[in-house]
Amino acid sequence: FTSVKFEHFCKVHSIYHELIPTNSPNYNAHIESFHSLLSKECIAWNEIRNFTHGYLLIDEYIKFYNEERIHGSLNYTSPNEFIRKSMN
Repeated sequence: FTSVKFEHFCKVHSIYHELIPTNSPNYNAHIESFHSLLSKECIAWNEIRNFTHGYLLIDEYIKFYNEERIHGSLNYTSPNEFIRKSMN
């Protein structure tokens, strides 16, 4: 993936853009897992009418994922709840 605008944005905001080898999903297992869940739990259940509709559906799913969806790896709490409990 190469984009002059994207690379410029990263540079301006001091973001390191890490590239992984192609066909190496294990290098990025956490996001691969999230993309799988997004596909199964959101995209597959909805008919996306246009870009804006798709954007809103995904935005809603991300909020659900972080605020309500329980995660076995987080003691069966949502990520937000896990963080709240961890800070006490």
